[in-house]
Amino acid sequence: MSGSLAAVGAFVGASYEKARVDLERRPAIHLSCRPEFAPLDAAEHAPLPAQSLLLTPRGGRWVHNSGPTPFARCAVTNYGRIPVLDVRIPLDLSFGSGPATRPVETAVDVPGLAADASFDFGLLNGSRSSLTYRFGRTTNLARVDLDVPTKERLFADDGVAELEARAVDPARTVDPSAPNSGGASPAALTTTVDIIDFAYRPRMLKVAAGTAVTFVNRDGEPHTITAFDRSFDSGALDGKSSWMHRFQKPGKYAFLCAFHPYMRGTIVVTGSAK
Repeated sequence: MSGSLAAVGAFVGASYEKARVDLERRPAIHLSCRPEFAPLDAAEHAPLPAQSLLLTPRGGRWVHNSGPTPFARCAVTNYGRIPVLDVRIPLDLSFGSGPATRPVETAVDVPGLAADASFDFGLLNGSRSSLTYRFGRTTNLARVDLDVPTKERLFADDGVAELEARAVDPARTVDPSAPNSGGASPAALTTTVDIIDFAYRPRMLKVAAGTAVTFVNRDGEPHTITAFDRSFDSGALDGKSSWMHRFQKPGKYAFLCAFHPYMRGTIVVTGSAK
């Protein structure tokens, strides 16, 4: 009898240990979303997410929050124990209605999401049409411990499905870079470059003349944004700090970090300021 109990105990112990190891080895990526309710956020002194995904018929792109309030506030959280280099969540968009409507495939890209870390962001409808959207329930991961990307289940809370069931009204301001959109003037154009894991992300960015680029240092170490020709220099930018520079003239602007010269990036400015 005692031998049988010991065998059962050993089996249960082995099963528990396998489950624990699986949790340690497999990342658990969670997506949460809720409607953006500005009065409540103001009462709670909750800051806006630093970035929003501007959703347009050409796909989504990251912009710095400086204009309209996002219609949703979301967060991607890594509950696993293995740091993740990159997270990509597929996102399908539909604008307007009718049989001619074609879904637009885009993605939410979160680079350098470490274990037990979260990335907060907003969603903006950057079109003149109503918008419906759906996040994929499988996420593509580039893990530190593997040489090739892997696919894992995306854990989404109930708020994600609730928001996906609603149509989003047209935004009051549209994608300013869209042709014939009647959008904002170049002076209102904004976008963001993140500094993550001692690298500018994206390393090369193409913008229209007059765009204000905000550099956000998400590292724990100070960095600089210093032009090769010394035409601009942020000075020391501590962790969690940001610096903005408006690029008025077309051209190619190469820059580096004065503290870590191997960190390099380029802003390509097209068009002309109006």
